[in-house]
Amino acid sequence: MEKLIEYVNGNYTVTIFDNGTKVRVLLNNKFLPAFPESIDLKITNKCDLECKYCHEKSHKKGKHGNLLITKNILKELPEGIEIAIGGGNPLEHPGLCEFLDWCKNEKKFIPNMTINGKHVKMFPNRIFEENLIYGLGISYTGEKENLIKKYYNIEYPNIVSHVIIGVHSLEEMKQALDIYGAILILGYKNFGRGEEFIPKYYDDCVNNLWKLFAEKGILSFDNLSIEQCNIKSFLSNSDWDEFYMGDDGNFTMYYDAVEQKYAKSSTCTERVDSSKMGIIDFFSNIEKTNN
Repeated sequence: MEKLIEYVNGNYTVTIFDNGTKVRVLLNNKFLPAFPESIDLKITNKCDLECKYCHEKSHKKGKHGNLLITKNILKELPEGIEIAIGGGNPLEHPGLCEFLDWCKNEKKFIPNMTINGKHVKMFPNRIFEENLIYGLGISYTGEKENLIKKYYNIEYPNIVSHVIIGVHSLEEMKQALDIYGAILILGYKNFGRGEEFIPKYYDDCVNNLWKLFAEKGILSFDNLSIEQCNIKSFLSNSDWDEFYMGDDGNFTMYYDAVEQKYAKSSTCTERVDSSKMGIIDFFSNIEKTNN
């Protein structure tokens, strides 16, 4: 495990390693970040899959975000920021590679990306040839083997398979863990088209997720799955304090580059037009509840 970057954010230091591990060291008794460590960035609302539970309501005729405006918004942020790029299907955005190059090589951000497993074959060669992303999230679609290795014959580091509480069964989560060695368990978002969809495996996942704890591999959780599955109950207070990375908005935020609006998270209905406020000012005005 090698150090990727280290920086100071307000009154604490952040160290990020090449395997995705992040360590914060507090200089006094309360975290006071000056800027977001990570931004969930939606660059397009176009996607041909039109999943029935998509919280972004992405569709075949969805619009792409203006990445020139987006660069202008992001340019005030310092090196080391993690940019989690998604959509829609971000691979459909015609300016994706140029934007990734700008993020990684000019701004020294840490660009990561999430795509659906059914879109893996769409990768521009440049992304792998120039290593334009650090981490890749692949939404699990029932595959029986590592899709990057299958289609591109490379051992790409830092792949995490994404699975959703209720949408994927426990058996599917186990299969994804066996294939990729790491899964990110996402909570079910009762938002967008997710308001109408009934997740088939929700109760089973919530009640029996603990069965995955004995499996070989890395389990990680977003804040919503932590809440829905009461992950805190499985940890001691000291472990919780060590591993929990903070509530939405404490160290992270959401930026919709299609609508050019900021929010605390992707399911937050309170949105602020980016033309009215800089990104650091917006982040500073988010109510911090658990730092």
